[in-house]
Amino acid sequence: MLAPVPMIGAVVALLLFVDLAALQLLAGLPHPDQKFVSDGKQVYLEATGDRVLELRGEGARIALLPLDLLEEPDVLPTHAELDAFFQRQSVIDRILRSDAGEIVTTRGVVPLTYHVERLPGQLIFWIQLFVANIGLLVGVAVWTFQRSNVAARHFAVTGLGLAIASMAAGLYSSRPLALDGFAFEMLSQTNFLGTCIFCAGFFCMMMN
Repeated sequence: MLAPVPMIGAVVALLLFVDLAALQLLAGLPHPDQKFVSDGKQVYLEATGDRVLELRGEGARIALLPLDLLEEPDVLPTHAELDAFFQRQSVIDRILRSDAGEIVTTRGVVPLTYHVERLPGQLIFWIQLFVANIGLLVGVAVWTFQRSNVAARHFAVTGLGLAIASMAAGLYSSRPLALDGFAFEMLSQTNFLGTCIFCAGFFCMMMN
């Protein structure tokens, strides 16, 4: 097994790889030039205040609802609603990637244009990325210097769980408007897995 310093170095290298992969994923998402806001009942274009009726493109059309702007889908009460949410995300993502997407508003039709960002601009992503990196790094650092200490092992497990949960949440909560439904669902499940690992590690640590 690696000595403490090389072990920490290996973890740092792993974190850098994961961080770059996360940035690459977000960099490939289409960011609409129009910003959408919601009052909880309807969706509007922030710049004009026009109410959005639907998005259409690539032979698909969908009425844009406030729930489509949710950062955390786990608040939905049933699995059926969660599945429907992911399906809607796939449709919106397909429309966003189309070359002739349109926004239908109460005042007419607006072209749906988008751009690609090299670096995510959402503060929430960087906060969650920081939490994920620090959580795992601190957990491993404590364990690698006290490998015979059971509580230190469990503390490392909590760091791992925190890193998994925070990284996954940072990705899907920072999406510009939509993310492919399958990818979104996998990230949501990964977030749940990380939360379970964190809770299990924390419980075991408290018992020692």
